[in-house]
Amino acid sequence: MNNTNFGRVELIAIITAVVLTVATFGGYLMKTRAQAQAQPAAEQTTQADTAGGNAQGASEQGTPEQEAAEKEAAEKEAAEKAAAEKEAKEAAEREAAEKAAAEKEAEEQAKREAEEAEQKRAEAEATLQQRREEAQQAVAQMSLEDKVSRLFLVTPEALTGADLATVAGDMTRRALDQYPVGGIVYAAQNIENREQITALLSGTEEFSRYPVFLAAGQDIPADGEFADAGFNMQMLGNEERPASAEEAEALGEQYAEENRAVCAAVPAEEVNADLTANMNSDEALHQVLVAGDLINQENNGAYAMGQAAVAAIDGGADLLLVRQEFQAVRQAVLNAVWNGQLTEEKIDEALIRVYTAY
Repeated sequence: MNNTNFGRVELIAIITAVVLTVATFGGYLMKTRAQAQAQPAAEQTTQADTAGGNAQGASEQGTPEQEAAEKEAAEKEAAEKAAAEKEAKEAAEREAAEKAAAEKEAEEQAKREAEEAEQKRAEAEATLQQRREEAQQAVAQMSLEDKVSRLFLVTPEALTGADLATVAGDMTRRALDQYPVGGIVYAAQNIENREQITALLSGTEEFSRYPVFLAAGQDIPADGEFADAGFNMQMLGNEERPASAEEAEALGEQYAEENRAVCAAVPAEEVNADLTANMNSDEALHQVLVAGDLINQENNGAYAMGQAAVAAIDGGADLLLVRQEFQAVRQAVLNAVWNGQLTEEKIDEALIRVYTAY
């Protein structure tokens, strides 16, 4: 019984081992077969991927014709860029050269203008010095009476005693012979027409023994229709007088170009050394003469006018503007020199400035 059971068990074990062996081998065979079947498919997939990659690369690279066209376009673009850069550089160089040439021309022009201005100024200084020397000689030869007369700017009525002067006749000739004044100031009332005023001015100049100013009064415009009728001086009101030496010289130069002097009528009581130095300094090539205007003293009588006249000359006035009481005021100035109140040197200084301006 026991032997029989042992044999059965042994047999069952053997059978089981065989079954397991067969099953294992069968599984191995099936796995091998599956792998064998799968490998061709994988190879096909790999080949397909490789073919696709090659196709894509070929597509990206393009054909030789496309590559040649692209190369030609790139070369053209590069050439155009280089040409544009070259043109821009040449334009910049031309602009720089033109700018440099313009700056050089401007510099040379400025230099020429400076040289011309310096030459002009040197010539003006030489002329001014010559005129001063001539003025000194002329003043030195005058009598004291004539010197004092030369200080006065008067109206033609104050000079001749006429109610209204419109012609230069015997009265003018006799008056100028006795009182050779420095200048005569005309007003609009002395003008009838161009022919008349021209004759009046030329006749007056002819009768004078010395150079004489023929001044257009403030009511005769400097640039009006009678500006070139023969006037050689323009009168300015006190409110028009220059405020500085620079303004005075510029104004003097302006009128000098028109062959006219310019004179500012300043109230006699306001004349002082500072004011006159501004308008007729020794350094100025073109002066603005200062006339001490006695208008504010006219109502106070001849004596007050005489004292104001003396003070104005002593303060640096070049001339005295008188509309009435001319002879009495002239005598007061003479008396001031005789009694030592006013020096003859002061009168000479004024007359030299006046003569330089003729």
